[in-house]
Amino acid sequence: MSSEYFDTGNDPRIIFAINIISKTIKMIKSRKVGIIKRERIDEVLDDLLKLLNRVRYSYLPKQELIKQDYFKELKEKARSQYSFLMNNFDELKKISENMAKWLFPVNKL
Repeated sequence: MSSEYFDTGNDPRIIFAINIISKTIKMIKSRKVGIIKRERIDEVLDDLLKLLNRVRYSYLPKQELIKQDYFKELKEKARSQYSFLMNNFDELKKISENMAKWLFPVNKL
């Protein structure tokens, strides 16, 4: 098994994801989100941010990283949050079109 070094701490994909989630949290906290419960969104995004930071500072080889429980949890929570937001997209768009564009820059708009 190869134990190649993977600099997750400086990986631009991970840093980008952390920045996007951080900005999304700030945006959601500063705006109305209507029928979508803010606490649920805040909680899930906070969890995603914590998991991403755990991935970022793991410095595990890629093959080892994807086997970690926290990485699998990150993928599952991200998929779940995306599905939740997509199911509520029309309501979100009615409340704030700019927020909908931020969360879904390509989809459905």
